[in-house]
Amino acid sequence: MKEFYNLFFKSFFIYGFGTFISKFLILIIIPYLTFVFSPSQFAIIELLTICITFVIILSKFGLGDSVSYYYFKFDKNSQSQREVILLSFMLSIFSSLILLPIFILTIPVLKNIFDITFLNYEIYIIVFCVGVLNGLFNLSLNILTIKFYQFKYVFIEVLKSLLILLFLITFLNYYNLEIKGYFYSYFLTFIIVNILVIFLIRKEFFYTKNIFSLSKKLIYYGSPLVLTQLGWFFMSIADRIFINELMDKSSLGVYAIAGKFAIII
Repeated sequence: MKEFYNLFFKSFFIYGFGTFISKFLILIIIPYLTFVFSPSQFAIIELLTICITFVIILSKFGLGDSVSYYYFKFDKNSQSQREVILLSFMLSIFSSLILLPIFILTIPVLKNIFDITFLNYEIYIIVFCVGVLNGLFNLSLNILTIKFYQFKYVFIEVLKSLLILLFLITFLNYYNLEIKGYFYSYFLTFIIVNILVIFLIRKEFFYTKNIFSLSKKLIYYGSPLVLTQLGWFFMSIADRIFINELMDKSSLGVYAIAGKFAIII
């Protein structure tokens, strides 16, 4: 019991400190963004961020929950546990490849729904890539959590927030890329942190040719959860969609900024 409490308090302070630093960096980012972007531009960023969240849900396909469930059904440090970890990444990448042409075909629809027809296809492709990379990053963090790699988890989270801040300053202040620069900042950040975290957990991967049955188990467990996640997703974005339709972009931008502060708190 003493060992349990020691682990609990150690984890509590490590994760708490990491979360505080990460949130503090985000708290710096938001006022900077309000200085750079107008409320209307911030509204466009918010609408494109909705697309990112949608891509994350579909590309992950409930795999985060599947990994958490099946990982602990096998013996500790067994090959089967490592197979589960590798398969989660493989299935996420596979689902993203299937999702990409569908997303491209729906871009004209998204332009009309969000009333931002002036943006070209490039930024939508970047938005899709950010969603996929963010989904892979969340899977990686999930692996660090179930393996109790506390310091690695905190390091990656803080590094992510710091890189986002640095890239935003670079692209927005020095290159004046505006909305495109915002999403390029996240795109490059997630590329870097994904490479780093995969390097950190590389020994947790194990490949076998007999992966079909385990793949089916992960999909069968995770796929029904996608419907639940989509339900929560549509409920969470309904206010933004209504404001965008019934009011103007500036109103949505102000609302989105206030919402981000509320999430941090």
